[in-house]
Amino acid sequence: ELTADSRIILNKRKALVSGSVKELLDNKPLLVKIEVDNPTEAYSILSLTVFHQKQTINGNTLELNIQKQDIPAVNKMLVEQGINVISIVYKKPLEELYMNLTKSH
Repeated sequence: ELTADSRIILNKRKALVSGSVKELLDNKPLLVKIEVDNPTEAYSILSLTVFHQKQTINGNTLELNIQKQDIPAVNKMLVEQGINVISIVYKKPLEELYMNLTKSH
């Protein structure tokens, strides 16, 4: 992802998609996992925002499908509402794209 200008994603010797890294990743939401101290309250807070349809709870972790540039706003919103954010992790975009493309083939 960091060293190549373009990629081809193959599955069973069949090209599923190809293009520059920028073309493949532009406007692709990331799976962002936010570990918090109170996931139920964090879920409620985000339910009142534009992120309400993009979230699930898995243990103490909220899982959101959002753009990378939205991560700081979500973090700030939770912290300002008294939620302790323990960690924020997201999958690398090409890995997520590959997994999404190949799971249906």
